[in-house]
Amino acid sequence: MHVLMVKIFLCLLFLTIEILGFSKSLFAQPVVPAVQSKQVPDEIYIDPMCQLYTLKGSMLQKFYVSGKPCCHYDSRRYGVPSLVSVDQSMKTMLFFQDYQTMVICNDVLGEIRTLFLSESSIPYVSLANWSRDQHIWLLDPSSMRILKLNEAGQILFQTEPIHLMLSQKWSPTYMREWENRIFITDPEKGILILDLYGYPLQVIPELGVTGMDIYDKQIVYQKGDELRAYDFQIKQVKKVENIQVGGAKRTKVCNGTVFILTEQGVEKKTLNKQ
Repeated sequence: MHVLMVKIFLCLLFLTIEILGFSKSLFAQPVVPAVQSKQVPDEIYIDPMCQLYTLKGSMLQKFYVSGKPCCHYDSRRYGVPSLVSVDQSMKTMLFFQDYQTMVICNDVLGEIRTLFLSESSIPYVSLANWSRDQHIWLLDPSSMRILKLNEAGQILFQTEPIHLMLSQKWSPTYMREWENRIFITDPEKGILILDLYGYPLQVIPELGVTGMDIYDKQIVYQKGDELRAYDFQIKQVKKVENIQVGGAKRTKVCNGTVFILTEQGVEKKTLNKQ
């Protein structure tokens, strides 16, 4: 009688699991939530300490490495930021392209400075990001010049027009500095690498790329449903086999951890060295 009751119990248990649609997840690789949040963000960012930032509308939220919430900043005064730069561990920059305004926050997202670029005789810019020497890179899309700005709004340096040194016109959507190089992506042209004076060094003809990260001397980026890596040493593009990013809205890489934004939320996986 006891054995019969156990069998009946097990049958009912597995039937319930099947009805609820959990049977596949019992055997699948577990999804590790990256943050303790019920909201699915519109965008994600990772700082050099691998701390995650999420953007939902005008609300930017920062999380500790553990996934617990740290702090937030609401930019409703200017609306949704065009881009957010967290490439400095102790400062965050929010850029509002329509207003040509830049808000700089401290490490707990407290506002410390606002730059109104149009009031500083700076040309209209479409991209901005931190430089490694704690200044700011700007891209003027009309002249295709890259400008370096300090936090007081003064232009320290500007390149010659980049398009004059290229065989075709570029329309950049992303820009960042790494190891004395500036990387620019154009989904229709690829990845452009320049020196700090704006001289083109290399073009990687990978189309459809809208952002990138650097890990283990490789450019890691999402292209469609694949995560790919460009190896500087062998100058080849390789598919990252152990990470599936099908359906991902955005992927970010930091010290071997891949943060993946999907319609269900943010998860993280470990990236094997290629």
